[in-house]
Amino acid sequence: MTDTPWGPLPVADAHVHFFSHTFFASLAAQKGIPLDEVSSLLGWQIPAADPAGLADQWIKELDRYGVQRAAIIARNAGDDRRAFLATRIR
Repeated sequence: MTDTPWGPLPVADAHVHFFSHTFFASLAAQKGIPLDEVSSLLGWQIPAADPAGLADQWIKELDRYGVQRAAIIARNAGDDRRAFLATRIR
């Protein structure tokens, strides 16, 4: 929920990218660099390989901003399954 001039309203995010560990590993492979260098280059945290770890990160971030629902877009082959597993955690 978020406070608005019309009162509290539920928040839904309609565009959330599921950047899995596999996604970042593929970037590292394409660039020919270690995975930790991808993190440094982008300034992003690389999620754990286990989808449950990524789900925990997403839950904290969505809760931080009061987002009650989110549509997740999986990027890499196989990430649809990882995203599904991650969302089952909640």
